Amino acid sequence: MRTLLALAVAMLLTVTISAQRTPVPEPDPLRCTPEGLRDYYTGLVGEGQIALDSPSSDIEVSSEVLGILYDAGKSLQERMLLCGYIPDDIASLPIGEDATLERVLEVLDTLSADPLRGQLLYLGQDRSSQNQTSAAPAATSSVNPIGPTTEGTWTRWDEQYRLLPEFAEQSFAYFAAESILHPNAHVEPPFLENIMPPIYTSALGFQDLADIIAFLESQDQLLED
Repeated sequence: MRTLLALAVAMLLTVTISAQRTPVPEPDPLRCTPEGLRDYYTGLVGEGQIALDSPSSDIEVSSEVLGILYDAGKSLQERMLLCGYIPDDIASLPIGEDATLERVLEVLDTLSADPLRGQLLYLGQDRSSQNQTSAAPAATSSVNPIGPTTEGTWTRWDEQYRLLPEFAEQSFAYFAAESILHPNAHVEPPFLENIMPPIYTSALGFQDLADIIAFLESQDQLLED
């Protein structure tokens, strides 16, 4: 028994010492300066850059090196988007889970919205730019609804939510974007949390979201007492 206890203590000490010797990598800070982006990209390309800097131009770049550079380019693109860059093809890009609501609204302000297409997306009758059906039709059904009906969405905002102190500084676009991208942010009683899946940051592109919000903004029907 003493031998087993001593062995267990020794193993615990070994694990503790190893953990102390192996520092936990800190998350890479977002540095949107030229130096910060250069350092970020240099850290990504690694061996790929060494291969490109080779003095012999006759050596064919291997698939592994091409893969490193390709992935580095994608990561750099994501970093530039986080730094505030709005490319020409932003409308079709997925929103991404790292995008802040402020960033989303900044992009939406650059797009022209189509409420008719937004209706088709919301009702699941058209696919998003990410090839997904974006809506949950059951939530808009009058039979056993799992969420507030679509009719009166704008009116609920204008006559209820907008008057609350926590929404005083918000716009309808902000409220709607948050409700879609983060479904549990605003759950209206008696409906339950976690009914709508939090998948829309990847299932929707920026144009899709702009169109859906434009459709919801047109839903200004009178509310039932």
